[in-house]
Amino acid sequence: MVYWAGLKMRKHILIFLIIILLVALYFWVDFGAGTSSLNFLSMPEGFKISLAVEGLESPRVILFDSNGRMLVSETKAGRVSILEDKNQDGNFESKVVLIENLKSPHGLDFYENPQTETTYLYIAETHQVARYPYDVNTGRLISVTGQNIAFLPEDGKHFTRTIAFGSNFRKTSKRKRLCFFIRKF
Repeated sequence: MVYWAGLKMRKHILIFLIIILLVALYFWVDFGAGTSSLNFLSMPEGFKISLAVEGLESPRVILFDSNGRMLVSETKAGRVSILEDKNQDGNFESKVVLIENLKSPHGLDFYENPQTETTYLYIAETHQVARYPYDVNTGRLISVTGQNIAFLPEDGKHFTRTIAFGSNFRKTSKRKRLCFFIRKF
């Protein structure tokens, strides 16, 4: 059973709204005019939408670290960028390439190893899933050499790979277990 409450629910709503904004901007807004309007989107009461970042190349997956930095996989560019809203005004002023020269990166997720307390960023590319040690305090990779944990078949008509971590409760053991899955869409 999946349980979303309080802060987690707000975080997922924010991620959903940012994804909708990026998709809408990609297809409908004329960036060259400088007078882009988001009036065609209707928001529920208590919510507002505005342009948070420009200049991303084919953004696909958004992930936030524990310090509020936004990681974005830019699939066609072959990189993962990290964006930071330093003054908390809703605009991400800082954009830095976290890692590049990847093969169509798509899925992103974090996992903290409870024994070592090391946080890893997992990146699902077309041909592999690799993990990179990530420093949550600085928002940087400790090493840009990833550890390949899964080879993926490159055949088929769709190149994107999604990755997510979650918990799985087994009826027999009643203990929390780590589930790792890759879903091909």
